[in-house]
Amino acid sequence: MGNTEFGGKLVRIDLNDNVVKTEVEGPADPTQRVSAASASLNLELDREKNQVRISLQGQEETVQNGMESTVQFHFRINAFLKSTESVDSYLGDLPELKVYLSPIQF
Repeated sequence: MGNTEFGGKLVRIDLNDNVVKTEVEGPADPTQRVSAASASLNLELDREKNQVRISLQGQEETVQNGMESTVQFHFRINAFLKSTESVDSYLGDLPELKVYLSPIQF
């Protein structure tokens, strides 16, 4: 959807059968002009339990409605560079799915 005034990105997510599949953009490769690392992010909404299961790079974390969690991303930028970043996630406004990931600090 676009950039926010504070430097983050606002991304629309499509919920299909209570599942979201999306990508999180990571740091750019300093040896390339446009290439950026990314990580697949899957969200599975459980409306009965008021929670979302976050699946990321083999890790799983369950977040209750209105709660926070910290998630780590591992980005392979190129053959020589990799980066591990932590972000805070927040789940709010169920039954509509809204997930906030804090900006990744590179």
